[in-house]
Amino acid sequence: MRKLVVTQLPLSRYTNEVMHTHIRNIQIQQNMIERLFNIGTIKIASAGTGDIEITVSGIPAPNRIKAVIDHYRL
Repeated sequence: MRKLVVTQLPLSRYTNEVMHTHIRNIQIQQNMIERLFNIGTIKIASAGTGDIEITVSGIPAPNRIKAVIDHYRL
């Protein structure tokens, strides 16, 4: 079973894991400048909560990342 793992560093460690089958919503936010440089923010919500659980900012090719997650969650 596949899962999405996000670990934030450098001084402290925070890890959040969501199983791909539990992902219910993926949001992509990009302003005009971010669209020009193909970067953005991805927000992921799972079935276990009604809120966003994972937010990753400044990620390159956010639509491609969403497509990969969608591929493994279906």
